[in-house]
Amino acid sequence: MPAACAASSSPLSAQGGPCAAGAGFAGAEGLAALAAAFGLPGSIGPWRPLGPDLLAAEHGGRTLLAKRHRMLTPERAPLLEAVLGAARAAGVAPVMLPARGGALVLAGADGWYGLMEQAPGEVPEAGQGLGRAARAVARLHLALARVPGRAACPRAVAPQAAAGLLARAGLDELARAVAPVAAAAQALPGQLVHRDLHQGNFLLGPQGALVLDYDSFASGPRVADALFAALRLSGGDAAGMGRFMAVYGALAPPAPVEDAAGLAALAWDVLAKLAFVLREREAGNGYYEKDFQKYIGLARRALELERAFPGGVRALGGGR
Repeated sequence: MPAACAASSSPLSAQGGPCAAGAGFAGAEGLAALAAAFGLPGSIGPWRPLGPDLLAAEHGGRTLLAKRHRMLTPERAPLLEAVLGAARAAGVAPVMLPARGGALVLAGADGWYGLMEQAPGEVPEAGQGLGRAARAVARLHLALARVPGRAACPRAVAPQAAAGLLARAGLDELARAVAPVAAAAQALPGQLVHRDLHQGNFLLGPQGALVLDYDSFASGPRVADALFAALRLSGGDAAGMGRFMAVYGALAPPAPVEDAAGLAALAWDVLAKLAFVLREREAGNGYYEKDFQKYIGLARRALELERAFPGGVRALGGGR
C-alpha cells in the first residue's frame, strides 16, 4: 500500500497508512474523516451502529456500511486488498467503495476501515440456499487461487498448543483427536481462503449468494474452508453437506487427496477454532466466549463425520 501520511489532523489516511491523530469511528470528527477519505461529503449520515465494528449511513439513495477490520495489521493489509479485489472480480463480494487513492482499506488511529454498499439479500437459515452458497464459495476459491502470497491466520493455534488447551478445559476426547486430523490437514495443498464461512457471512439473493467479512483470510486447505461452510449452512446434516459439496465440486473439483482427507481437515479446522476461543479465555478475553459451546458441538459433529464417512467427501452425498 502507499506510504503513511506523516502529519495529519485526520483520523484516517487517504494514502492508506496510519495517521498520528484521531480515533477512527469515535465522534463526529472521525466519521467526517472517514467519509472524506472515501471521497464522500462530510454531511453524510447520521451514522448508526449495527455492531461493535460496523456503522451504517444513507448517502445518494443507498445505504453505506463502514466496517472496522478488527484483525488487520500493516503486514496483512496489502494482501487483504488483493483478496477483496479478487472477490469483487469474481462477483461474490458486495460493492466496495475505493478511497481517493484507490485503496479498499484505509488505516486509522485505532484500526483499518473499509466502506461498502449494503447489498440486498437475507442471511440463510439452516439448509437454505446451499447451492447458491456453494457456487459462491467455489468462485471465491478459484479467484483466490490466483492471488499470490501466503498469510498466517491471525487466530492460528498450533496442534500441540490446541491439544493442551482442550485438555485443560476438560475436553480430553477432543484433545486426543487433534494430532491425527491436524497431520492430515497439514498434508493438503493450501491457498488463500476465507476461513470464517458461517451463516452470518452469506447473503442470499435471487441471483446467487454474496460472501461477507474477509478479515480472517489465511492460507489453508480450500476443502476445509468449503466443508466448514457446508457444515454451518446445513446445520451439520450430512446429506445437506453432500449437496453443497456436489455443487461446489462441479465448479472447483477437489483433488483425490482433498476428497480423501477433507473431513479430517474440517475436524482440525473446527478444533483449532475452538482452541482459539480457549486461548482467549485463558488470556482473560471474554469476547469469544459466546462461541464456546457452539464450537464444542461443531467439533464433535465434524469428528463424527470424519469417522462415519471413511470414503471421503464424496461419500457425504449418501447422507447418514
